[in-house]
Amino acid sequence: MKLRKIKYEENAEYWTANNLLSYSRPISIAMSIRNLGKTYSMVKIIKKSVSEGYNCAWSRWDNKELNTAINDIFPLEEVYTKDNPSGEWGKTVINKSCVFFTHIKSGGKLYFFSVKMAHKHKGTDIPNFVWWVYDEFIPEFYENETRRVTEFAKWQSMYVTLKRNNQNFKAVLLSNCLSWFNGYFDGWGIVPFPSGNIGLFEQSARININGKVQTIKSEIVMENVKPTERQIQRIILDEVIRGNADIEGYLNNMTRDNQTLIEQCPNMNIPLYNAEWYFMKRCYSFREYGGLLYWIEVQPRNVNKWTTNKDDITSEIYRDRGIGKLLEEYYDKGKMRFLFFFVENAILGMINASRQFKMRL
Repeated sequence: MKLRKIKYEENAEYWTANNLLSYSRPISIAMSIRNLGKTYSMVKIIKKSVSEGYNCAWSRWDNKELNTAINDIFPLEEVYTKDNPSGEWGKTVINKSCVFFTHIKSGGKLYFFSVKMAHKHKGTDIPNFVWWVYDEFIPEFYENETRRVTEFAKWQSMYVTLKRNNQNFKAVLLSNCLSWFNGYFDGWGIVPFPSGNIGLFEQSARININGKVQTIKSEIVMENVKPTERQIQRIILDEVIRGNADIEGYLNNMTRDNQTLIEQCPNMNIPLYNAEWYFMKRCYSFREYGGLLYWIEVQPRNVNKWTTNKDDITSEIYRDRGIGKLLEEYYDKGKMRFLFFFVENAILGMINASRQFKMRL
């Protein structure tokens, strides 16, 4: 992974995709707190491309979310009807999981696809295709384990189908949820890095084709967006209007840099938690102070020992069924600290092992 620091314009009230898309990678990802303008920025880019005669697509997870996106992106005054002849876009409904809007002057089309129904789009062949945006690809909560397990594979299937022979095709994924634990990041090897940075990730494979060894590479760029002071003030006002009284807690949890969590517990006299978690032949435990968990490596004690890794289970080390999900939630909300980086990496490993273990059951 390579990191590039981003300098944001302090007076900007909304995020723009300019920095991210300047890398011109096949797959681009933006993750941030909600209400920074990620969707709005990409809608402008998409509509401009379609008005120039190119074809594009927009996706959400299921038909319900897709319909919400359609209504947000195309208000009634923009859609051509007999009663609204000034509308620039004509609407065509194929089925619930596929709708497209045609720009009347250019002929370019903007398709709307449900990722959940990826199997229904396998025959799709769209020429002159340049952008595919998947908005809110990480949900705030997975409503069922099936989506968590199958979604990445469904997205991959659609990516291959939509790309086909379109050389200029690029995919953009947007997330309003600061969660590092999902099938996409697992598959692409994306690990937590500080906000205000762009991470460059490269996946490669070597393959022998007709006696000639070739290296196939896939490059991914991701921005962990850091809100500016002006953007934070605007978000605070919006949250007040929504009736969210816990503004400070909301911002602390959602803007904390996940890689600035190396701290020692301020009160080392607090006893360690009366249990240990065993991972890769090492033991870890924590002190709780001020609502935070301060993790350290410990020497084995005469306490209960737990693990999230199936390979570590013994007659003395038990499977902890609930800790993986709890640690994932605490980590994503910035409520954990670690004495050293290797301790943080171990806890991340425990979380991933817990998710993988659950998937195999």
